[in-house]
Parts: sequence; structure tokens; C-alpha cells
Amino acid sequence: MSALKTLPGAQQVGEKEGLFVRGGTGYETQTFIDGMLVRNPFSSGMPDYAARGRFSPFLFKGTTFSSGGYSAQYGQGLSSALVLESTDLPDRSSYSLGLGSVGPSVGVDMLSRDKKQAYGFEVDYFNLAPYFALVKQKQKPTTAPQGANASANYRLKTSRNGMLKIFVSSSWSKFGFRGESLEYPGFNEEFELENKYLYTNISYKESLGKGWKLNLGTSFSTNQDRIYMDTVGKSPTPGRVNGRQDLTQFRAMLTKMLGRFSMLRFGTEYQYADERNRFNSFRSDYVDGYSGSFAEADIYFTPRFVGRLGTRFEYTSLLKAANIAPRASLAYKLDDKSQVAFAYGEFYQKPEQQYLRMSHNLGFMRATHYIASYQRLSEFYTLRGE
Repeated sequence: MSALKTLPGAQQVGEKEGLFVRGGTGYETQTFIDGMLVRNPFSSGMPDYAARGRFSPFLFKGTTFSSGGYSAQYGQGLSSALVLESTDLPDRSSYSLGLGSVGPSVGVDMLSRDKKQAYGFEVDYFNLAPYFALVKQKQKPTTAPQGANASANYRLKTSRNGMLKIFVSSSWSKFGFRGESLEYPGFNEEFELENKYLYTNISYKESLGKGWKLNLGTSFSTNQDRIYMDTVGKSPTPGRVNGRQDLTQFRAMLTKMLGRFSMLRFGTEYQYADERNRFNSFRSDYVDGYSGSFAEADIYFTPRFVGRLGTRFEYTSLLKAANIAPRASLAYKLDDKSQVAFAYGEFYQKPEQQYLRMSHNLGFMRATHYIASYQRLSEFYTLRGE
């Protein structure tokens, strides 16, 4: 994620988690793994502290980062979409062991003898207490940042072009500090956060013959935060927040090749979100059923001139609102190393959870993108992506 923040259109923001693009908040950039939306792709953040991404870059073979005007396959992101494609079968079995100043890590990736299936896992633990003991902090840590991460995967080659992938990732983290209160001068604030997270993803792709391809996917994630807040010597009752967000989703997409390069895609998806939040004795819960459908075509007008035309339909039961989002992009290749492109699109997104907890009488947020760009590849590297 830190590397992506250096790309054009992205901003360096060091005091809050998220990927910020063209001035939007981190909430406006969505992350997808094998086509499935990832809820909470960053670790839960503390006030004025940035948080790390949850997933290792070695889990993925392809990264597509769009700073605007992205594909109609994906929705619910006003600013951008980060599309990650997990690795297929490894070339060979491998092992890894890491020993660092903040903690150890171990990983295994095994390939079967017939090279048709593979499995792997990765575990790491970190604790910054030794570092904080050496480097004094402006805000006094009450609990040094610490946590553990674990992931496991299984991949099966079902046919020449077919693949089944199962991926599970979980994490635990805890951090607390005491610092000077900005609201009550002369007093100190205490803040402690404990987070538990689980993400599962199952995807399947298969060639159906005669130019048809099928992609299916499902995922489930749960994120739990326990927060303790107190103005020491000022607040009669400390604040305690317990929040949990569950997301279940299903997705299906068909692709039809039109000639050698052009193709047509269409598909549908459904997401069921369950939000439960409690602040001391106050509760705020809601559920939402979100459905989306899309159709999109990649058309090669000439070997140098290509276009992507599509539209997306979305509906949310919580807001009782629907939208239609047309999108289009054109690119012309000037030579082997440069191209010009133009993208247009309508993008919608549900309001942030903190607003939906207070009111359901809201509508979609909306952004319209008009983006013109010129790209030239370096002499020393090649960029891949959409």
C-alpha cells in the first residue's frame, strides 16, 4: 500500500488508514481480491496514526490500480479501485523464515508432484515494545503495538484453463497510548484499541468452450473492534465502543471472446452487510442487502485504438435507492512506449457507516469522472495493468 501511494493520483496521508486518491477519503477507494470486495483492507487505525494493509504482496500475481474511470465490473468506490489477483500454482515448493527486531515470521508454499494443486500458509507476530523502549514517543504508549497475522490457501487446477482457489486470512492487534488532550488543556487522553479480523475468499474459473469463460466467487469477512477512551481525571465515565461488521457476498461473471482480442463481459453480485455497534449503553445496528449487475465490452477498433464501454446497475435495501452508472474509456497507442487515453464514468457509493448509523434517510454519494492522460513507459521497466 505504501508503494501504491507514490503513484500519480494518490496522496501520502500519514495519520489515517486508507488509500487516498485525488483528494477523496480512504473510504472512497475500494479493494478487490479475485473480483470480491474486501471490507476493512487496512488494520483498524488509531487517532493520528496510520495503519498497515492486511495482506502480503506475495499473495498476488497481478495488481491493477486505477486512479479514476475504472471498470464497470466494480462498484461502491467514488475515487478508485485496487484490483488484486491472487497467485495460481507456484513454480516449485518453497519455505521462508524471518527473524526481525519486532518479531518472527514463517511461511510454506507446497506444490504437488503432478503440479495440479498447491497449498500454503504464512504466520507472523510483531511487538514494538523493544523499539518503543529505545525510541521515546511523544505520546506515551500504554500498550505497545502488537499483533499476529495468519493466512492459508489452497489451489487446484481443474482443467487446462480452470482453477479453484481458497484463501483464508486472520489477524489480531492491540495498541494503546496516553497523550495530551486537545479538547481539555491540562488533561490527558487515553485510547486503546483491540481488533480481530477474519477474511475468506473462494473463487472458481473455467472455460466453457466456444469462447465462453465463467468466473464464480464468494467471500465472508468479519471485523471486530473494542475501543476504550477516557479523559483522565475529567470524564466521569470512560467511553467503551464495541463494533462488529460482517460482510457476505456472491459474484458470477460470464465472458465471451469476440474475435481475437475483443470481449464482452456481464455479471451480477450480491452483498449482505450486518453492522452492530455499541457505545456504552447506546446501540446502533443495521443490515443491508446490496445487489449489482454490469455489462461491459472491450473493443479493438484498430490494433492501436481500443475502447471499453460499459454500464452498471446497483440497488441497496437500506437506502431503498437504485442507480445506473455508465462508464467509458478510450486509449490510442502513439508508439511502442506511449499512449493517450480518456475516461468518463458515473460512480456511486453508500455513505460511510458512521452516518448510516445515525440515519437511513440518505442517498448514494456520487462522483463524475472526466480524466485525460498521457503515459510513457520507462526504458528500464514495463508496466502491466488495465
